[in-house]
This record gives sequence, C-alpha cells and structure tokens, in this order.
Amino acid sequence: MKQLPLLLFLFLAASCSHKITYAPAPEQPGFAEEVFNHGKAALRTTLPDAELAAQLGAEDNRFYNLGLFVRNQSMADFTVFPDSILAFGYNSLGNGVPLKVYAADKFRKRQRQNDIILSSVVIAACRRHGLWIVAGSIPAAHRPDGAPVPDGKLRSACLLLDDRGGLRARYDKIHLFDVDVADAQASYRESAVFEPGDCPVVAQTPWGGLGLAICYDLRFPELFLRLRQAGAELLAVPAAFTAVTGEAHWQVLLRARAIETQCYVIAAAQSGRHNALRQTWGHSSVMDPWGRVLAEEPVAGPSLAVARCTAQTLTDIRQRMPLLAHRRLC
Repeated sequence: MKQLPLLLFLFLAASCSHKITYAPAPEQPGFAEEVFNHGKAALRTTLPDAELAAQLGAEDNRFYNLGLFVRNQSMADFTVFPDSILAFGYNSLGNGVPLKVYAADKFRKRQRQNDIILSSVVIAACRRHGLWIVAGSIPAAHRPDGAPVPDGKLRSACLLLDDRGGLRARYDKIHLFDVDVADAQASYRESAVFEPGDCPVVAQTPWGGLGLAICYDLRFPELFLRLRQAGAELLAVPAAFTAVTGEAHWQVLLRARAIETQCYVIAAAQSGRHNALRQTWGHSSVMDPWGRVLAEEPVAGPSLAVARCTAQTLTDIRQRMPLLAHRRLC
C-alpha cells in the first residue's frame, strides 16, 4: 500500500457462493457506454502531496452538485461519491414521493440523461484531474454478467473508475434496506425496487486493495471481514443513512468496521432534506485502522475536509495486533 493522498467526496443532496470478485464487469447496456468501452489505463506511479474532501449542498440539480465537486479537484487522487448519486434529485423538494420508488419508476426514462451525467461529469473528472473515483451507487438495469435484472427491478451498483475513466470494478449492493424507521417516511423497502447482489468485491488500486460496500452493508461485519481476508486495505462506503439511524449508529459502525478490519474506512454520505419524507444524516467521514476519526463533516452545506492515509500507519497497527492471524472462527 502506497501512502494515499486521499480525497473523500462528501455529497449532500436534498449466485457466486460469496466468493470475492476482483475483475471489473463486462460491457453491458444501461450505463454510459464510455465507462465500459474505455481501455484500462496503467496505474499511476507518482502522486501529488495533497488530499481534499468536498461536501456539497442539497440541490435537486445533479449537474450543479457534481459541477461544484469538479471545480475543487485539482489536488485530489482518489474520490468517493455517496449512495444514490443519480437517483436522489429526481424529486422536487417537499413533494412527498418516496425517493427509492420514484427513482425505480423513472430510471429507464431518464437513462440517457444519467449516461450524460456519468460521462460528461464523472468520467470527465477522472481524465481531467487524474482521479480514481468510487462512483457511489447507480441504479443498474443489468447484472454484472450483462443479463437483465428480472421482474422490472434494478441493482444498486457501485463503480470504481480509474484515472482514465476506465471501469476497474463493479460491486452490487448485497444487503437491502427493508426496515421500519421512526421518521416521516416510516417504512423503507429497497427490495421492492432492487435485486440484491451476491458477490463481495476487492479491487486493486495504486494505493492497495479497495473493498467496496454500500450503505446498509455497513451493519454486516462478516462482509467487511471477508473483504479484509481478500486483501482490502481501504474500504469505501457510499451511503445515505437516514437522519434517525445515522444519528444513532453512523459513526460507531464506521469505527467498528475500521477497528475490526484494520483498514481505512472512507464513507461518503448524503445529507439534507430531500423531500417531505426523506432526510439523510450526512457526517461523511474517514476512519483510520485504529478507529480514529481523521475527518468528519458534521455541518450540512458546501465545505472541504482533508485526510491523509499512510501505509506505515496501517502496517504498524496490523503488525502490533495481528487480528487476521489470531482469528479462530470463520
């Protein structure tokens, strides 16, 4: 693992038998074609001595949100977007339509618009600024093998793009958020819209193994331990925790996953009131392998945060307390 000048992008907007997958997804319809057709680039060999985190305000205009991010990327090398970067923002603030259901109903009609945003903003940022980007989660109408998701459902897919805009890995969210919460929306049923994935993913980056997870996955430590066993040194967690569940559990879960796996945890979260029913917690954070909070954005609104992840810190912690070698239960 190289020393990682780290950018965490904090975006605020109103079966495989569980084997580890290393390879990127094949070409498939349903995403911007350029993501899948662009050739893989060689890993970068030099890194600037800088890191940046951007936290954006709750806006319905996704071009505006992502544009603010792009204008602050000249110092960055690695970026994590939050959950639902193309789904949130379909609703007008305060119209009371549940976000996830609305996104599923409108996604295919807006596919071309989503492809344009992904290509013209996210992929362009990779190329223009030499960034690796974890593109949060995006509704996908096809499985990683190219087969359509049955029953009119989608998958919540997290894409890792390299510094040339090439697709390096895809992870489909395994754990779906089917819970009741004491908030205005009250009931969340992701399974009504999404099909769960079934393959954990670790991708190789210039800074070491990167394990991918999405939001509700954070509550399932066995997934993160599997990622550690497969070589993860960094864990990216795009999220959109509700205000209620986030206030109660967000930071303690991030710290627990960092401590258990002895990995850096990079968690980018949605924040703000998205409609009359949906409010998310935010507090995007970076945790080190000892569970220390390196960066956190507790206040809603546009801002920047800085965190440095070093290989030596990770190595020292793992050598002093070799948890993986001491593990006795699977």
